[in-house]
Amino acid sequence: MNLHEARERIAAKLEELAAPIKEAGLTTVTRIIYTDKNLQEYSEFNEKCILIFGDIAIGTEELERDEYCNYSMCCEVKTALVNDAEIDTEINKLEGDVNAFLETLKASTVSPTELIDKINKEQEAEAEEAAKEFSKEMNKLRFKLLIGIGIVAAIIIALLIAIPLLT
Repeated sequence: MNLHEARERIAAKLEELAAPIKEAGLTTVTRIIYTDKNLQEYSEFNEKCILIFGDIAIGTEELERDEYCNYSMCCEVKTALVNDAEIDTEINKLEGDVNAFLETLKASTVSPTELIDKINKEQEAEAEEAAKEFSKEMNKLRFKLLIGIGIVAAIIIALLIAIPLLT
């Protein structure tokens, strides 16, 4: 589907998911953003954008915006198109996450503020762990790249030395 249709579908789903949360007396903030390959965020699509995100943040009036818990979906953008199966999968996952939150909220014995604060802390810990793993993988890649460059340089030097000796 084209990007405009995907954006409209994501926006409609975010509003649909936000409705029961608002009815429960909580605050929601929904947003759709685009990112480039460096994860630089844009509110509007441009030729550098490769991902589209739909995000719903859930909080209470007592919490600051950065203390809200967040549920997101993400789809790859290729030539201003989004894969239909991918958007369906991501929307279903987001819907499942938000519905699980609502069930947890209904069953919770603590205040919504305490519950959201707890979820926020868990999400931050997961994000930190993911960032550490990403950093480790980047360091491994960097090390392999340096080894590869070293091998290529050694071969070039060997050839430069061997060619004059063979002639």
